[in-house]
Amino acid sequence: MTLWWIGDAVLLLIVAPIAVYLLDGVLRAAKSIVPTVQSIARTAAAGSKDLDAVPLLLTTQEQVRQTVAGVAGYGSSLDVILDDAEEVGQSPTVHARPEVEQGNQDAGLEAPRGYSA
Repeated sequence: MTLWWIGDAVLLLIVAPIAVYLLDGVLRAAKSIVPTVQSIARTAAAGSKDLDAVPLLLTTQEQVRQTVAGVAGYGSSLDVILDDAEEVGQSPTVHARPEVEQGNQDAGLEAPRGYSA
């Protein structure tokens, strides 16, 4: 019978506090899940708001295609004009200012008198 009393004392003084300590750790970990899940939910909601603009990308892509097609058309027309001018024997810059033909692109762009930047 004495061994039973010793066993009960060991159980109450050693095993029970260890079990309570371990269960307290499990309880704290379980309670920390709720704020983490709420944080993840807020982040996911903010991320989905960022994705609301994705359909606008399709419109943007179509506008880029149209712009590129327009620029390509302009470039090919300019190429034809320059080819025609070369066939005739004219310089493409025949109507340009003489300063431009000499390579001075900034000629005539001086600030007016009395103007200070």
